[in-house]
Amino acid sequence: FNPVGQFASAIGTGAAIGGSGGAGATVIAPAARRTSRLLPAAILGAVLLVTVVGWGLFASGRSPAAGSPADRPSIAVLPFENIGGDTSNQSFVLGVHAEIITQLGKLAGLRVASRSAALQYRETKKDDRAVASELGVATLLTGSMQRAGGQVHLNVALEDAAKGEQLWAESYDRELTPQNLFALQGEIATKVASALSVRLTREQQAEIVKPPTTNLAALDLYYRALDNWTSRGVSGQDSMGIHRLEEAVTLDPSFARAWGLLAQLRSWVLRNGRQNDTLPARVAADRTKALAPGSLEARLASGYYLYYGQGDYSGALEDLEAADRLLPNTSEVLLARGLVLRRLGRWDEALTLITRAVSLEPRNQNAINNLGETYRLLRRDDKANEAYDRLLAIDPGSSIGIVNKFRGLFNDQGDTSQAASFLKTSLPLLTEQNRKLLESRMAAARRDYATAATAAMRWDPYAMTMNNGGRDIALALTYHAAGDPVRARAWADTAIRRNRLMLEDRRKRGPGDPFGGQAIVELQSAIAYALKGDSARAVPMAEAAAARYSPERDAVEGLQIRRWLAVTYMLVGRTGDAVAVLRDMLHRPGGVGAGELRYDPTWDALRSDPGFQQLIGSKIR
Repeated sequence: FNPVGQFASAIGTGAAIGGSGGAGATVIAPAARRTSRLLPAAILGAVLLVTVVGWGLFASGRSPAAGSPADRPSIAVLPFENIGGDTSNQSFVLGVHAEIITQLGKLAGLRVASRSAALQYRETKKDDRAVASELGVATLLTGSMQRAGGQVHLNVALEDAAKGEQLWAESYDRELTPQNLFALQGEIATKVASALSVRLTREQQAEIVKPPTTNLAALDLYYRALDNWTSRGVSGQDSMGIHRLEEAVTLDPSFARAWGLLAQLRSWVLRNGRQNDTLPARVAADRTKALAPGSLEARLASGYYLYYGQGDYSGALEDLEAADRLLPNTSEVLLARGLVLRRLGRWDEALTLITRAVSLEPRNQNAINNLGETYRLLRRDDKANEAYDRLLAIDPGSSIGIVNKFRGLFNDQGDTSQAASFLKTSLPLLTEQNRKLLESRMAAARRDYATAATAAMRWDPYAMTMNNGGRDIALALTYHAAGDPVRARAWADTAIRRNRLMLEDRRKRGPGDPFGGQAIVELQSAIAYALKGDSARAVPMAEAAAARYSPERDAVEGLQIRRWLAVTYMLVGRTGDAVAVLRDMLHRPGGVGAGELRYDPTWDALRSDPGFQQLIGSKIR
């Protein structure tokens, strides 16, 4: 049961870059301290989806937990202030901040807090000592910036947070060109390295000052597209980001970073089913590799195309491992590798990497959530609850944290009392969509079918996940459990009609069926035919879909999808086959939870079966 759907396990985003020049350059005062509050939850939620290393949206770090010396120099670059009041320049300022983090992240002797972590302190009232302590670093780099006309002004200061001592400070005033901008960022990285006694090789010195493009208009479009990437999934943001990147690479066809981000964004819309033609994403990934072979950008562009666009987990892992060698111990890359390893069924390795990602970035909500989910899939309930409690302590309104903790309490552990109590206090914090999903679940467990159906009617009719299925079949099964075959068959008919259209679209992705998008629709249709009494169509369709997207192909969703095969068997009277499928799922990581089997009315037809009774009475949760 997953009301918010399977989490896109991309290397996600921090806030992005953009902005245009204004008029009237002024002198900048030294960087002032941030005096406002933490990022609002909506912005912080966007920060959760972390971004690609080579595109300048996050930085690396080596921590003691990763085997580095405890006294390794460490730093966090706090978001720079936008001086002058021109809000159109805010994204540009954030972009320079991101680039400096990336440059520092390339220094092997320096541990750098990730950008997503630093952005949580964008307008904090906390003092430097507290900020550094929470981020686990010894020094802070702060700054203020103004872009005005054709000039850029930047003040930066490096401080020993514990001692309150300034280690280095500088003011810069440059003509705004890509060459000057990246030379300035490289100079800052060099001065920070010197102040912290971190050795910088000659090759590194040359690399960090090299601009990714000489076309300022293309760079500005790239910065703006990064803003769209940060807000991806929000209406209009994905298409606008793709449009801006296409303009950027038209202005500068050799702009490898822009091609790389274009590859990821085009792959992202494939993953979310908004596009089915994989060729544009592949072209962008191939172009990145041609322009910068063996680079971090090329490896990540290829990795995410293989992951999102093709569902090729082994190929994606190879690229991500190469990226990790280019920039070791980066929390976002470690997390992405861990998520791919989960799908490959390499659970111990996945848990190790995700744990390391959290140790590198203790306040990264996405990493903490995925740590909790991994423990939950491994049936380590106490550890999963600890992770979700940690996530909710950082952000009490986290929808992912609330939903996943509920899943653990109800579906896995079968603690209906605690699940109901938790849900009562958490419902006001959820969106209406998620609230109705969870209310429907609890109402069904109480056999309050009228309330369950009313809540389910609010689901998105075109949303479909491996755990939830779709709205039409949820309603059909609810009415079936309520003993109303007329309405159950009516919703089954609706599902068949809607699913036929969905399949036409999803089959455009080809026979590979990435992420089982076709298989889940076919299994939902099989259940509809079973509810209509057409076992001759239902069973072969369900078996073929489950075999095509199997646990051997995807150890997470390939197993979860078999829940619907068991439902199909149950509905056509093959109870022994249904119980056999459920037994297999109970004995694997990520399978069905015994709590769901005990309380979900979907399984009421199996309750008199001795094999099923043995399952729900077993010690396996």
